[in-house]
Amino acid sequence: MWLNARRRSTEGWNLDNVVLDFTGGVLSIAQLVLDAVANRDWSAVTGDPVKFGLGFASMVFDTIFMLQHWVCYRPRRAAPSNVAPSGQLFMVAPARGNDGPLLVNSAGVPVGGERSEAE
Repeated sequence: MWLNARRRSTEGWNLDNVVLDFTGGVLSIAQLVLDAVANRDWSAVTGDPVKFGLGFASMVFDTIFMLQHWVCYRPRRAAPSNVAPSGQLFMVAPARGNDGPLLVNSAGVPVGGERSEAE
């Protein structure tokens, strides 16, 4: 968790095991609660503090990991390789025929609908 925060990224990290661990924590605590409800005795929850603590702690850390991965440090989508930084014009190889390169803006949209002469 600390390393993710320091790098401000979760790049290359698969979250499948974290989701499975979170599910295990939820099911563990749910089992304690269902046993307590079925027996009408809440000492089942308070009588096993280690099981409750492990389930709760894993859910807290897993929640932090999921927030880091899906909210705080979402992977950046790579810009298409033929798009220049914003505000710049550049030429792209002709799409059809031998008309010469096409002038496009930073969004990859043709500018003026005309082709420039090849240099």
